[in-house]
Amino acid sequence: MPWFFEGNGQQIGFSVSENGVLSAYGRCSQSCEPGEDPTGVRWRMNNVSASWRICTPANAEHEYDGIGPIGRGLKAFFAENGEKAAGRINFYPAAGKQAAMVNLSVLAPNDFAASAFTLLKAAMGNPSFRFVITAEFIGLSLEEVPTNRIPKVSEFTHPELLERRAYFSRDISLSVRTFD
Repeated sequence: MPWFFEGNGQQIGFSVSENGVLSAYGRCSQSCEPGEDPTGVRWRMNNVSASWRICTPANAEHEYDGIGPIGRGLKAFFAENGEKAAGRINFYPAAGKQAAMVNLSVLAPNDFAASAFTLLKAAMGNPSFRFVITAEFIGLSLEEVPTNRIPKVSEFTHPELLERRAYFSRDISLSVRTFD
């Protein structure tokens, strides 16, 4: 099932790490399309903003997997995916003045990243350009169904960071188009 991350050229940025490695990032809107949605994830994610980042294996691990004593698993998932573009979708609940947010971290091989960076550079700064990053994932687990493989929505949205679980995507795509 797809999770869409959509924005315009004014929501795209690039950064260069201290090691000289390029990555792309941005803010956007998001929508999860689970079909009939017996889990209620569409309702829970309605109007939640989003952010995204695309990195390569040359980036430092903390740039795509976060900082902290507990690994978030994208590096291992990327290796299991045959080093094809892979993504991790995380939820961050509202805290103080910070609104709730969904984040997509993508770890991509150099050829995918180079193509993505070229498309995003062409769109950067121009509001008439629209991008869509699609992260296909296995699906959602119902609360009453025991599973270790697929997080339940309550685990995905858990308020405690150490209890929260991410969804992983083996299939990432990017499209950029213009609407003049």
